[in-house]
Amino acid sequence: MAKSFEKSGINPEKNGKIKITMKNAPIFKLVKRDGETQEPLPNTKFVIYKIDEEYNEYPAYDVNGELVGESIEIQGENYQVITTDENGEISINL
Repeated sequence: MAKSFEKSGINPEKNGKIKITMKNAPIFKLVKRDGETQEPLPNTKFVIYKIDEEYNEYPAYDVNGELVGESIEIQGENYQVITTDENGEISINL
């Protein structure tokens, strides 16, 4: 069965954030490739948030109720960071 998702809010001038709404898709897969060469980009870090209808950001949890990612401090702020594998991919059961 094909899973659907809706991508919206792409505005690189606004904190470089992309909002993705997932419907009927419990497995989140992200593939990061170089824009020019299309080569996979391993060890690329991302932060995933749960965002409500009022655009409030909350930590993302997987299907087991555990925080997604590894807690890392960046410039004095704590983030739950996920990192691409050697193929530039991340797969998470959300």
